[in-house]
Amino acid sequence: MKMDNNSLQSVFNALIPWYLEFFRKLPWRSNPVPYQVWLSEIVFQQTRIEQGLPYYHRILKTYPDVFSLAKAKEDDLLRLWQGLGYYSRALNLHKAAKIIIEKYKGVFPNELADIQSLPGIGPYTAAAIASIAYEMPVAVFDGNVRRIMGRIFCISNPVSKDVCKALEEIIKNYQPSFFNQSMMELGALICKPKSPDCDCCPVKEFCCAYKKNTISEFPSPKIKKEKAKLQLLYFKILRADMPGKFALVKRNRSSIWKGLYEFPIIEGHAKDEIVLEFSRKYPFLEVIETPEFLMQGKHELTHKSITADFYSIYCSGNFPSHWEWLDENSVKEKGMHKLMFEFFK
Repeated sequence: MKMDNNSLQSVFNALIPWYLEFFRKLPWRSNPVPYQVWLSEIVFQQTRIEQGLPYYHRILKTYPDVFSLAKAKEDDLLRLWQGLGYYSRALNLHKAAKIIIEKYKGVFPNELADIQSLPGIGPYTAAAIASIAYEMPVAVFDGNVRRIMGRIFCISNPVSKDVCKALEEIIKNYQPSFFNQSMMELGALICKPKSPDCDCCPVKEFCCAYKKNTISEFPSPKIKKEKAKLQLLYFKILRADMPGKFALVKRNRSSIWKGLYEFPIIEGHAKDEIVLEFSRKYPFLEVIETPEFLMQGKHELTHKSITADFYSIYCSGNFPSHWEWLDENSVKEKGMHKLMFEFFK
């Protein structure tokens, strides 16, 4: 079967009724307010629905509209985001909210180019927001769509440009929000990457890979690059004149975990000579006691495999003015990445 108008219409004539009967009752679907649709698309980038829903509800409760989001303190937003990962999403969400207030008077833009111009919004997210919130006839292309189209039409490497061009030939014949969300739902519930539930698939009669029993072959898997390995040394720095307190530092914007708090750190160094390494990085401090190993943490990012060793260390000297001194209670008010969050559990 070719990916032409007639074959695609046969697929969607079966797929959309299935979607309308079985779609998950997600909060932004019953009342697709642009702000809530946008928030959902950002929260669920790289995040499963089950994992992200509590975050979506907490953020929406704290910042119910774009005005409150634009006025949010960055640290408060990052603390709400803590544990969700990919923190640049939160920072871009905050930037975009300010732009919407300044440039669009608080009204979420309703032109595709304007939507895509906002920080953190690429072609897929822009198309999803435009179709769901405004019923614009623009097709989405993500991993779900790539997998579904690859299997139905036995295409080894579905290309975004080709698939979207074909889909946009027929999307105007349907309600765009249902059209795009039906593929999202099929990919999430039935046509999964592994162990798809083909027996329950509403479009299996049109599926080339199902008929040929070659589901596992389509589309061709993307070649994964080997992850870079990163070794981190974290120091819970203590000082005699502030009993019970330790230093935390806010990461800069050019690094992973942008804007989040963590202990002073040494990146990419061996841990054989802890005091020597520490003194090289922080020559303005004097180590008073031998560092004590506290724990090791591991964290997997998309392109990095991270191992972090935590030490406590007593120091004196000229402590940097930008270091913040907190205790076990006040540290909970700071947004931290997963390694730090696990340390304080």
